This record gives sequence, structure tokens and C-alpha cells, in this order.
Amino acid sequence: MIIRNYYKELGKLLYAVAKADGKINPHEAEELKRIIKSELVPSEKETDEFGSDTAFYIEFEFDIYEEMDIDADVAYDSFISFVKEHNNYVTLEMREKAYYLATNVCDAFKGKNKAEKNLITRLKKDLQLNKYIL
Repeated sequence: MIIRNYYKELGKLLYAVAKADGKINPHEAEELKRIIKSELVPSEKETDEFGSDTAFYIEFEFDIYEEMDIDADVAYDSFISFVKEHNNYVTLEMREKAYYLATNVCDAFKGKNKAEKNLITRLKKDLQLNKYIL
């Protein structure tokens, strides 16, 4: 069950990254969907009661936040709170995956702008990845 919540929170993080500059570019949303289908679904073994791969929870949560036009900081803070609350469960590999996905979504459209760069820098610090990722 916690993996589903991790994926939901990951959806919020990726929403925050895409929304950091105030708007979500279609290229960012497309990159998110591409990554889910090509990289996450094949490696995730858990499904929900309907048979949906739990990696799709990322996309579901992203879409909900986009539809509701939630503030990017609210979404970001939700993800970081989850990571801190479940620090014993959220492994280094999971934190690195979050960072990797966030940077890919940022780079999907004309590279990172100032707001996105700041968020990625903050994410690296908040996930305590400074000593692992240069």
C-alpha cells in the first residue's frame, strides 16, 4: 500500500516541477507519460485491485492536481513531507528515482528555466542527495 502512496506523491512532485514556472507545458506532460509507460511500468510488479500498474498512480495524481490547478509549492511540500514521514521506507534508490524523473520533466521543454532550476536544487537538498549526485 505504501508504494501506491509513494507513486501518488511522486505525481505531486512531478506536477510541482512542471508547474514551477506557473504553467504546465504539454511537452512536460507528454514526457511524464512517456517515462511512466517506457521506464516505470515495465519495472513495477505491483498492481491495484483493478489490475492497473501502480506506476500509473503518478499520472493519475498529476492529472488531478493539474485539473484542480493546485499551487506548485503545496504539491512539492506534500511529496517532501511524505518522504520525511516515511524515511525508513523511502530508500536512496527511490529518492534518486524521484530526482531523475523530476529533472527529465524539467528538461522536456527547452531545458530548465530559473524557477525549475531552483526547485531541482531544492529537491536535491531536501532529498539529501548532495553527497550522491553531483
